[in-house]
Amino acid sequence: MNAWVERYTGKQRRSFEATLERARHYVVPMQRIFVEKGLPGDLVFLALVESGFSPTARSPANAVGMHQFIAATGKRFGLEHTRWVDERRHPLKSARAAAEYLSFLYDMFNSWPLALAAYNCGENAVQDAIKRSGLKTYWELIEKGYLPKETRQFVPKILAAVRILRRPDRYGLDYDRGQWNPLCETVSVPSGLSLAWLSKRAGIPLAVLKKCNPELCTVKTPADQSQYGLCVPTGKGEIVAALAGSGDTSKKPAMMAHKVNPGDTLYAIAKRYGISVAALAAENRMKPSQPLKIGQLLTVTARTAIMAKKDRQNGTSSTRNEISAHSARVCRSGFYQVRPSDSLWTIAQRFGVPLEQLRSHNGISRAETLRSGDSLRICGITAYSGS
Repeated sequence: MNAWVERYTGKQRRSFEATLERARHYVVPMQRIFVEKGLPGDLVFLALVESGFSPTARSPANAVGMHQFIAATGKRFGLEHTRWVDERRHPLKSARAAAEYLSFLYDMFNSWPLALAAYNCGENAVQDAIKRSGLKTYWELIEKGYLPKETRQFVPKILAAVRILRRPDRYGLDYDRGQWNPLCETVSVPSGLSLAWLSKRAGIPLAVLKKCNPELCTVKTPADQSQYGLCVPTGKGEIVAALAGSGDTSKKPAMMAHKVNPGDTLYAIAKRYGISVAALAAENRMKPSQPLKIGQLLTVTARTAIMAKKDRQNGTSSTRNEISAHSARVCRSGFYQVRPSDSLWTIAQRFGVPLEQLRSHNGISRAETLRSGDSLRICGITAYSGS
């Protein structure tokens, strides 16, 4: 342990200080989790040794996140790993799983050094070492070489970090373990919400949203959950909540999930939602000819799904082109391609048509927004070239 104290405060001082800078954002809420589980608060510094408090860390053995869970152990302690999220990269969810795992290991070995060793190399390896050697303590096991080399250093590293951070001023370090600089706040948002869409409207750089939500595997919130706790920069929660419509998924250009039922085909599902088979297949990263599995979740753009639902309720056709073709028989109309700076209001003003009429003729609700490249039918005019 003394050797690691010297290394952290000497040769490796710069990297240790960089790790402490990241730790400022996480230590306080993680300690609350550990203490609530009945664990010593100092155990949060396990993450300092495991990953340097980096939520995106990955080991050669494919252990992921601040608390370095492999997929099987993460699943065992409640961390989801799907096409949408890898909760091993979520700082606080992984902290809860780590606290659960450490509690389990302490109950098994009745020793914190042995529990920490088992966290590093697995409880089976520690049990086997005890059985083979007849020894009882971690220190005896490492002295006789019964544990892996990494594990022999793991516990001393943690103890060295704890010793330093109990008296950081003694080692010339500027660190207050009671200070908390939260990077973000959590807001409940709809499933499938596009981070790019939110970035533009909330004025938050997309890279910042990604950094605040390292567990997301795509640039959308999970489509298999009705609501999702999205982390946004501190101070941006109110505007994001307003944009998210207080959790009303019908108000966002997001995504929804369709669970495959017996007899479903890509063609039938695409027809149901009024989109092409090719678009549905591309959205789900599969080939149009690929067979479906019962219970499989497919994502469908909510904008298209909402339109299709309205069409079914009204007994009309399921695609915008069909709606436009049907309406063209009852009024003279032209088409306009939406530009990046356009809004429904500016388009209605430009062509002198009522805003509600423009919404109605294009199947657009009050809550929906336009996308650049959309084609709108303008009733009462001849063809418009867009020039």
